Amino acid sequence: ARAISNLNHFKQNNHLFRDLTIEEIYDYVKASMNNMQVRFLCPRGFEENLSLLPSQSVSEQSFYDAKENLLSCFLVGISEHFDTSIALLEKKWNTRLAYKRDTRQNVTKQKADLSSELIEKIKADNRYDIQLYTTARELFFSECDKYDLPRPE
Repeated sequence: ARAISNLNHFKQNNHLFRDLTIEEIYDYVKASMNNMQVRFLCPRGFEENLSLLPSQSVSEQSFYDAKENLLSCFLVGISEHFDTSIALLEKKWNTRLAYKRDTRQNVTKQKADLSSELIEKIKADNRYDIQLYTTARELFFSECDKYDLPRPE
């Protein structure tokens, strides 16, 4: 979903991409977009100059390293379950936060139609991120169960 959201954003907000198809935009930016979460969480993801691990360097080992870092986090929240993530944080800290629910919606003006081929290509190029997200969701729901929070739908 993150890659597709980024493509829509590029198409709508970057003058360099306005006249390109979504497929053309993806071909142009995919090297910088693939497996971003693994690249952020992988301990080897940052070199001395703090640049991200090059996308071509993401490997199965990078995924396992990122997963290990994810599992060591105090809290894993899920953006689409933001309210429950805040409630989980409050339970874990045994406190109440001065949190006011934001009712604004992030609505894309016009979502591009994506071919099934492009969707499959994005999934293949982001397979480690998809696996990491699955782990994050499992961890999040496990913590919800542990702290007697209802699982969001």
